[in-house]
Amino acid sequence: MIKLCCTQQILKKLKLDPVALKAQEPVTTTSALGDWYAKYIINERQHAIVMVNDRTRMCLVTTAKDIQYLPQRLEAALAETLLYMDVPRHAIEQEVVHYRDVCYTTTTSAPDGRSVLGTINQYLRTIEHFGITDRSPEAWNHHFLIWSSSVVSGGSIETIVAKQLLDAYGDAPN
Repeated sequence: MIKLCCTQQILKKLKLDPVALKAQEPVTTTSALGDWYAKYIINERQHAIVMVNDRTRMCLVTTAKDIQYLPQRLEAALAETLLYMDVPRHAIEQEVVHYRDVCYTTTTSAPDGRSVLGTINQYLRTIEHFGITDRSPEAWNHHFLIWSSSVVSGGSIETIVAKQLLDAYGDAPN
């Protein structure tokens, strides 16, 4: 299970009540990468969702069309990006299984909410500079891996993500 911490705009589009979400019992994330934060954006009349992982600050972009399928889009974007990073297939498969059970919550109820939203805003400045239509979501995801390596302390996003996955799932299939 993962927690998908969403801004008010996304929760409204999903027809979820933020007050009820804040009142629910906290859940424990079971994935190696942890929780994701999502923000709805409109750039050049294109609607998209920008998602950032709370532990690694990895950024993924997907379209906002049919927003009810956001968890499936997150799973697909993550799997595709991890393949691009040459993460072993067995680690990807073991990680994305956790994305099939999603608990929505607000960004304000999460402990790192303000920090992760600050990171999302850094990514948004790049999107605003180049324009969302300049690249496909997959190309943006690849671009952000390269770009974030220069701004994130503690090593490249690729190294941090791969280490977390390999620590959790091992180097070779069981």
